[in-house]
Amino acid sequence: MAGEDHGANIDARESKLPPFSGVSYKILLIHTWDETFLLLKLMLERFGKHEVVSHNKPETTLAVVRAFKPDVIGSHDNMAGMDGLAVYGQVQADPAFAAIPWILITARSLPEDFDPYLAVGFKDWVILPVGPRELVPVFDAWGRYSQIARARQK
Repeated sequence: MAGEDHGANIDARESKLPPFSGVSYKILLIHTWDETFLLLKLMLERFGKHEVVSHNKPETTLAVVRAFKPDVIGSHDNMAGMDGLAVYGQVQADPAFAAIPWILITARSLPEDFDPYLAVGFKDWVILPVGPRELVPVFDAWGRYSQIARARQK
């Protein structure tokens, strides 16, 4: 309605979110669905305080991984040109990046839809549509895992 202060509603919703953990992670989102992934990027940046690169050309993902060196990769399953499994295989072939945890981002919700991804090494999944209360903790947990694993390798 005209004249309403919608900022108060946003503040009330934000106060119900889990507190920021104080640790930021580098997250790469791979997709060909710009509008949805822009929202995911904004949620991870605003509510998780993470550095996020949104990449919409799956065939060039390895070059982006080499340049950005993410802690976590989130990949859509159904992309034009390459699916999430093909992109995963391409990046995993490089031993320098084989330990990065991957999160499947999908609109599918049946357990058997996740099986091929989990079988090759994806660590977790997020089902679309998703809000920050569900999205941020998944990437926080795997970002922390990634940093611990990297510290142990040194």
